[in-house]
Amino acid sequence: MMTTAEVHWRDRAADLADDLARTGDVTDPAWLDAIRGTPRHELVPVFFQQLRPGRWTSTHVGDQGGRPASLAAAYSDAELAILLDRSVRPAAVLSTAIRPRHAARTLQALDVHPGHRVLHVGTGSGYLTALLCRRLGDQDVMSLDIEPALVDLAAARLAAIGHTPTVQAGHAWDGLPEHGPVDRIVATCALPSIPPSWLSQLGTHGIVVAELRLGPGAATLVRLARQAPDRIEGRFHPAGTAFAPLRPCPGRSSQHTAAWIDHDTSSPRSRWSTIAPDTPWLHDPEVSRVTWFLAALDLGMYEVRHQRRPQGFPPGHPAIVLDTPDGSWARIDTVARDGEHHVIEGGPRRLWAVVERAHRWWRDLGRPGWARFGLTVTPTEHTIWLDQPDGEHRWTRPTPTSASAWRKT
Repeated sequence: MMTTAEVHWRDRAADLADDLARTGDVTDPAWLDAIRGTPRHELVPVFFQQLRPGRWTSTHVGDQGGRPASLAAAYSDAELAILLDRSVRPAAVLSTAIRPRHAARTLQALDVHPGHRVLHVGTGSGYLTALLCRRLGDQDVMSLDIEPALVDLAAARLAAIGHTPTVQAGHAWDGLPEHGPVDRIVATCALPSIPPSWLSQLGTHGIVVAELRLGPGAATLVRLARQAPDRIEGRFHPAGTAFAPLRPCPGRSSQHTAAWIDHDTSSPRSRWSTIAPDTPWLHDPEVSRVTWFLAALDLGMYEVRHQRRPQGFPPGHPAIVLDTPDGSWARIDTVARDGEHHVIEGGPRRLWAVVERAHRWWRDLGRPGWARFGLTVTPTEHTIWLDQPDGEHRWTRPTPTSASAWRKT
């Protein structure tokens, strides 16, 4: 007979599965069964809530006899902070428990079948790893995370609910070569490119599902299938995910990478633009992500910040600021005057002109959505293409040759 606590979490898990089925995020009955049977609260017994900037409090889940109210957060479609970087001020999130909706969308794209061996990059709380274990069996699931302490916690909590997959600490760049080849590789951290090691660790009919992230606001899910020994290829997936960007080393958040921002303030250029600076975030999600993705192909590594600009505008009026390591910067007011936005650019490049060019490019190509774009990956090149791999419109970038070079893309 089930205890009262078990009845409560199973009811919550069933409601979560029903919600994902209703929205179309999960259509495979086997994944729905895995979601219904996985006690997420056991994998996320503690998470952090931000009371105000820099002030966090820990919240314990399911520690009061499994009462329904104490389980609500664990079975909501929320991304829960589970590890903080307190070496920066304000404290920053190092790792989160994946949103169930994003886990479901990623697993649907993975197309697993019994007997497949799967490598999961980005263990986090262990929730997606647990879903894979319920579907495939522990012996065919491997999980990797950059945070050793998080790996130990996830392994212990997975064991407590009856799962003993291979869980190791390591860097996504390396994968787990000693456990290859594998049939599927799935990443739940956003990557600047696909590591060459994955091509050698992927089996003959293997598939990779990962979020390719060229910069802030420029990320989307891609599904790549083995086409040749040195090539994987596939299309970008319309399902939206928002995974945290890959971090270069344990214990350090992305806030540590902002130190290179050093504005060249000499000879700033002022002008007006009809392209709204909130395009990458606030407009139609698919349209804005495609536009910003195309812009990021030229921008290279960059940061996006929000800034208050009260001069000449109502108090608290915001602007968007772009920065690149070469000292280029652009500040674009978010509120238009007569249909145009004030732009100030400095440094060697006109950064907002890059975004404007990408927007015109996208418009002239017929306003394509993600379904028309694809990616080809070889050990030496990443080629993004429109409609066909050998078509007229292609954008090629070199594949990084080392982990240090990968971190700088």
